[in-house]
Amino acid sequence: MTFITVGCLVTGTEVIPGVPHVIGVRTEVGETIDARVVVDAGGRRSPLSSLIEAAGGRRPPEHAFEAGFVYNTRYYRGPQLPEPRDDLLSAIGSISVLTLPGDNGWWSVTLYHSPRDKQMRKVRDPKAFGRVLQALPNHAHWANGDPQGDIFSMAATANTTREFVVDGKPCATGVVPLGDAWGFTNPSIGRGITLGLMHVVDMAPAIAEHSSPASGSGGPGTGQLDGTPPPSASTAFAPPRLMRSSRAWTTPSTLLTRAWPGRALSRRQPTTTPRCSSGSSK
Repeated sequence: MTFITVGCLVTGTEVIPGVPHVIGVRTEVGETIDARVVVDAGGRRSPLSSLIEAAGGRRPPEHAFEAGFVYNTRYYRGPQLPEPRDDLLSAIGSISVLTLPGDNGWWSVTLYHSPRDKQMRKVRDPKAFGRVLQALPNHAHWANGDPQGDIFSMAATANTTREFVVDGKPCATGVVPLGDAWGFTNPSIGRGITLGLMHVVDMAPAIAEHSSPASGSGGPGTGQLDGTPPPSASTAFAPPRLMRSSRAWTTPSTLLTRAWPGRALSRRQPTTTPRCSSGSSK
């Protein structure tokens, strides 16, 4: 598997006046990757907002609501998975316990609590973690395995959404954020995977629609369009009750505007002066 780091977005002829239209990316080593559609699945720390701003678009506003939990997770391995004796996610007094079976003899235990609970901060120490787990009758046996690695702690658990269409106008076209790159929630119930899958299901037919021969005859990277108006930006999709924010995830059609027929990707060799957006060099 090859990993690349995107240095900037490559833009072409605007489809909506004043809105950059993305036709590819430029890597940090100077290689250009042309694309009919750029899909951002870069996770919660995605740099897409900064990349759009650097390409001349409006920076997508970000809205956050602090969930207020601290997670401490330890992985175990043994010859047999522990038997569940309570709900996999159990609220016990002022804390919650999340026990997750895996495969190949792996499982994990997570203790999470309010950041205001100073005593529970001690569970970042493996011995304190073990003492708390042993004190829970329905969960103590989950420690009957070989601990694998250190305890992993996570405190950044804000529910966050990013708004890529503002006042009916996309911040950029030709690029679509998916899953955590668009927004992320408190991870305790596993809603991130569900949200990402819903985004993919909604995106696939939109790409198919805009990749059809009837949608235009431009080629990759040409910026040539057939002049058909873009889809309405008012069309929106809201995953039910997944976020406290009422702001809906905009359908990909609004951001795609037009996709190209033909090959999905093509590459060009590095150049001395990479052009990351129309009329500017970086």
